[in-house]
Amino acid sequence: MSLVNLGAQSGTGFDISDHAIAEAKELASTSDLPCTFNGMF
Repeated sequence: MSLVNLGAQSGTGFDISDHAIAEAKELASTSDLPCTFNGMF
């Protein structure tokens, strides 16, 4: 999300923690940032 704030067109993140993914999705949504997040498994 930091790179999107600096000008990237979109961002993709991944994590093994479902909780971390849910938090990131919520933050990106409330911040209106074009980011996607996925689990590693």
